[in-house]
Amino acid sequence: MNDSDRVQWHYTPFDSVGPLRFGMSHEEASAAMELQGFIGTVSSTHQRHGALDFLAVFRERTAPAYVRAVTGYL
Repeated sequence: MNDSDRVQWHYTPFDSVGPLRFGMSHEEASAAMELQGFIGTVSSTHQRHGALDFLAVFRERTAPAYVRAVTGYL
């Protein structure tokens, strides 16, 4: 996939990346990603990342299940 084929998101340091804002709950992140055409799963992490307990994995709605477009820690 070429970069020109990918969804282009803006990044604001310490604030947001595309539709995701730092500090969102997993429910808020899932809802924001769904509005952008992504589906995903949120699960407890096996290895904690500081205070972050959940791993969120999103893919475009039409992509195969094994393709990850966005991985986040919540």
